[in-house]
Amino acid sequence: MPSRKAHEPIASGSMDRTSHCPNCFQSPAPNPVCNHCGFDTRTYVHDASLLAPFTGLDERLYRVGRVLGRPGGFGVVYAGWQTRIGKPVAIKEFFPSTFNPLARRDGHDSLSVFPLDPDAFARWKERFLEEAQLLARLDHPGIVQAHDVLEENRTAYLVMERLAGQTLGDFLGGLRQTSGGLVLERRLPAEQALPLLLSALDGLAYLHRRPEPEGPVLHLDLTPNNLFLQRDPISKSPDPGRVKLLDFGLARKGARTAGSATMGAGVGHPHFMPPEQADPRRQHPVTAAADCYTLGATLYTALSALAPPPAEARRSGAPLADLRSRVPDLDPGVAGVLMDCLRLEADQRPRDATDLQARLAALTRMPPPPPPQPASIPRTESPQDEQESPSLLDAALRALEEREGSTRGRPASSDLDDEAERPRHETRRRKKGPLALILAVAIVAGGWSLWAAFFPASDEEPLSPLPDPEPPAEPQAELVVRSNVDEDTWYLDGRLIGPTSPEPHAAEAGRRRIRIEKPGFFDYETQVDLAPGERLRIRANLVPAPEMLEITGGCFQMGSAPDETGRLEDEHRHPICVQDFLLGRYEVTTGEFGRFVEATGYLTDAERNADDLQGCLADYDREKRWTSWRASTDANWRNASPYPYDRNRHPVACVSWYDAQAYIAWLNAQGAGGYRLPTEAEWEYAARAGTRGARYWGDAVDAKACRYANLPDQAHGWRLGFPCDDGFEWSAPVGRFRTNDWGLADMLGNVWEWTCSVYDKRYGGAENRCADATDAGRRSLRGSSWFNAEPDLVRSALRGSNRPGYRYADIGFRLARDPLQVDQ
Repeated sequence: MPSRKAHEPIASGSMDRTSHCPNCFQSPAPNPVCNHCGFDTRTYVHDASLLAPFTGLDERLYRVGRVLGRPGGFGVVYAGWQTRIGKPVAIKEFFPSTFNPLARRDGHDSLSVFPLDPDAFARWKERFLEEAQLLARLDHPGIVQAHDVLEENRTAYLVMERLAGQTLGDFLGGLRQTSGGLVLERRLPAEQALPLLLSALDGLAYLHRRPEPEGPVLHLDLTPNNLFLQRDPISKSPDPGRVKLLDFGLARKGARTAGSATMGAGVGHPHFMPPEQADPRRQHPVTAAADCYTLGATLYTALSALAPPPAEARRSGAPLADLRSRVPDLDPGVAGVLMDCLRLEADQRPRDATDLQARLAALTRMPPPPPPQPASIPRTESPQDEQESPSLLDAALRALEEREGSTRGRPASSDLDDEAERPRHETRRRKKGPLALILAVAIVAGGWSLWAAFFPASDEEPLSPLPDPEPPAEPQAELVVRSNVDEDTWYLDGRLIGPTSPEPHAAEAGRRRIRIEKPGFFDYETQVDLAPGERLRIRANLVPAPEMLEITGGCFQMGSAPDETGRLEDEHRHPICVQDFLLGRYEVTTGEFGRFVEATGYLTDAERNADDLQGCLADYDREKRWTSWRASTDANWRNASPYPYDRNRHPVACVSWYDAQAYIAWLNAQGAGGYRLPTEAEWEYAARAGTRGARYWGDAVDAKACRYANLPDQAHGWRLGFPCDDGFEWSAPVGRFRTNDWGLADMLGNVWEWTCSVYDKRYGGAENRCADATDAGRRSLRGSSWFNAEPDLVRSALRGSNRPGYRYADIGFRLARDPLQVDQ
């Protein structure tokens, strides 16, 4: 892209963090709160991997400010400033560095982006530029507007309008993953659902109605983080009735037919994607009905504070609670339409936004003035129906006028005849008496029962108010609480109930908090809204917590002695100290990793062929025959061994360092958090368990080794291996062998283990700290594996390393944790 001519920055040359606010770009700088916008520097922590505030783009035509958000994991949005005209903007940078990271910052240049997977990065960057071109052609008040697009720093930038307000997700406290599912901190009031839905549909219908060849445009990512609630100009609060659609990174022009394997298949949030979009094989067409599913899932989440299960989990039997039972104060018609949006079969949903608008409009048609008997409270009419049917307020005011006319000697029929001849909008402007207005409002608030009380069937009946009957006692609700484990304990609103069981438990109607506990598992917590007389079944899936051992910190000699057999040059012995920490008794198993994948829909680097590597490096071919190590698309975390094995007990392998970090991020969302990989120093300190020799069971190369580890043994063809039989050719179930003196299993052998440290051949201090995720340096590996061909390569001091995106059939990981997090 050709660059612009040099611009003379207007009052921007001296703009920096010491003189200006990184949020509104006004002077003076916050100290610590900005006098203009209220931005508080004490609550903002800058990510060093992102552009520093006041970085210039396009020869300083634009300045970058604080981070506003990271939509979708493929980009980051900054506050921005157009220096020539002094206008606030938002600047979206293509920087896919979170889950499934494709890039990092170049360590030699804080601005440039370095692709970790050049091919994938180029494809997604092209997609990013397509988003910019698409937005530039869209002109609707319900869609964020694009102003400019730039290419520099080896990446691309989209300049957009800066909006005032909050995303729906932030408005409701933010999405977070718990053992009970994906939840929001608080829920949207039921009365705000219809205004929000209609406002979002306004922009979405514009997309779906775009003419060919461009249209229809499918958004495909209408999550709570992509619905922006603009600030009300009077109250200054986010208004659910003024929605803008954000983030068109997954948007597509036209429907996609079955079998068209478009880039991005399966990309999106699993809790909000319909099954046809989540399916990477594209067995069914993706149409505008997919947007109806995603929007329905977002409203379901906002109203109930709990996201629906992923579509694939629902296909496998995971239940979806009816919104009418979860949110009893929601209009049942609206709830029914939203549940239709969440049908798994696309042809059973609204076909597009216009169809969804029509279904909602049908709910707002009002009946004529009611008969004088109690009935249900009518729904409020929508603005588009105002000219088609009289509202209850109109009917009340007419009836009041009729009664007033009769008391003044005017026949009611003449008044009605005049009304019939007069245009309706004139009727609305007629002056009403104070009593009429008061009674009309009371009727609207009280419904049909108040209508019957004020206007009895016969004029001879008295108008005196009727005594209020005693309200009937509300029936109690019932809870049936079960979990996937035995010997658990559950609590209702903090009160101990006992083990979960199939027997119903009586509970008062209203919002109730449920917690299920079992030692060794993360607590399950959820909130439910119980309607009177409702029986609600809760099936909790408790996630096992890793078994962690407390390791008391101390100092030790790291590295190998000069005379240790097999010593390598990077094992320089030096004193080092570590603090108290916790370490997993076992390596993370395939079953544990599988629960993460099932809950999130995550694709590992091997499954995505990331980092210029097809699949995983394995030592067997497609026919499961022994071969030399080579990249195989048939190998991934699900089948890192050629033979069937117990997924629940064998260590996970074929996972990259990034895959391990993604698992840890999910795990931290289940409980108190604080899990991480161990540093290289922590790993060796724990592996030695106070010993100073080559291996924690001794220096001798004898049969004793097969009692402590799964390693290269002569019984399985390793000619130079240990003279024994450990019972396994590939990986072994974790914990099958004796532990070291501190109770840690498989610290040597089985699979190599990623550490959080960057590999430094000279031991310059990196061994005692965790690397930043954006550092592309090689990561240290420890522990050897079943593959290492000879005893010299199975030692406590032996070091390995590899690129963080690489994966082998004998590389896994073990968890560490800080003790402070446990106390919290």
